[in-house]
Amino acid sequence: MLRTPLLTALFGLMISTGAAAAACGESTRATVTPDRDPAVLQQSVQRSSTEVSRLQHDVAAQERRSREANERLREQDRKLEQLRRQLQAMQAGTEAKK
Repeated sequence: MLRTPLLTALFGLMISTGAAAAACGESTRATVTPDRDPAVLQQSVQRSSTEVSRLQHDVAAQERRSREANERLREQDRKLEQLRRQLQAMQAGTEAKK
């Protein structure tokens, strides 16, 4: 029974130590300032803009492929429905002949 409170205390210590370490890490990151050179910032913006354009193009292409696939599925559904009706008509005609 003594193990449970001891484990609880140890677990609480581990959590608080981890939280303190995380807080120290965050404060260190907050004080580090990025390079403010306008040329570097402009290059970064340009790279980001290029990446955004590429991603927009990729998304548009994927949306187009998705619409095309959706239309193919709809056409297949229409064909299947037509074949189902033909089969039912043939079965009804066969039943009528009997």
